[in-house]
Amino acid sequence: MLKIFHAYASKYYDPVKAHEYYMRTRELKGRSTTELNKEGKEVWKIAKSNIQEEKKEILAAEKVRHNQVMEDLRSNASDSRKRISDRLKERIAQITELAADRIKRESEEQKADLEGERSKTQTSIDRLMAEDYSNLSKEQRAQKIAERKEKLARLRGDLKETSADIREETQEDKSQIRTQSSSEKSQERDAASAEREKLSSDLKQSLESAREAYSAAKEQIRQGFEVTFNTEFDAIKAQYAAKPKSTKKKDSGESTDPRGNSGKSAAEKQKIRDDLYKERTSKTKSK
Repeated sequence: MLKIFHAYASKYYDPVKAHEYYMRTRELKGRSTTELNKEGKEVWKIAKSNIQEEKKEILAAEKVRHNQVMEDLRSNASDSRKRISDRLKERIAQITELAADRIKRESEEQKADLEGERSKTQTSIDRLMAEDYSNLSKEQRAQKIAERKEKLARLRGDLKETSADIREETQEDKSQIRTQSSSEKSQERDAASAEREKLSSDLKQSLESAREAYSAAKEQIRQGFEVTFNTEFDAIKAQYAAKPKSTKKKDSGESTDPRGNSGKSAAEKQKIRDDLYKERTSKTKSK
């Protein structure tokens, strides 16, 4: 059972909680560290677990922060795209309304011009029709009537021609208004499209920068905890270092093997044994 090591204190090692941790994890085989004694290994086991838990929490918090950054970037981009679309719709509506108002004015002006021409022609017609030829001779009266008829025809012809010119001019003006309106709408759509492309490019770059920053932050956290691991282990090692194994020095002239085999390779030892065997065999035969 784990002893409670009150001698060592650290924010990563609580002696009172150490026993609780041991009871929860006693079935697991801990990391073996030859530089620590038995007590030090148990202390390191708990301290390391707490450091890893803190590291996990900090990495999780950093991931939450990163996810929030990514979500904010995408949300802001989505809001910007909506603003671009809303502004485009508003501009298209304004251009359409302005063109409609101008076309309406053109129609009203055309109507007024036609009415003016008809009124002027009708006044001339009425004046001609009011002429009295009753006191003239039959021949003179016939001549005046013929002249008036000719004038009336010319007045009506002029009115027809003038009216056609007014209508044609109005149609040309309306066509120019529609062309200008269409051009302005295309410019607005192109500007909105370019703005969307820039927004998309900026978002892509911002997301990539955020990913790089997240990777750098994780690496910095890992490096920081690597220092923490080393610092904590060194502190435990300073208090719970394993005792070095005692070794006896051997005299360079002494041999642990009576046959002088110490330090020999397996092949050399086998050769020595073969030579000894031959030597004994030779002595036996000589007797």
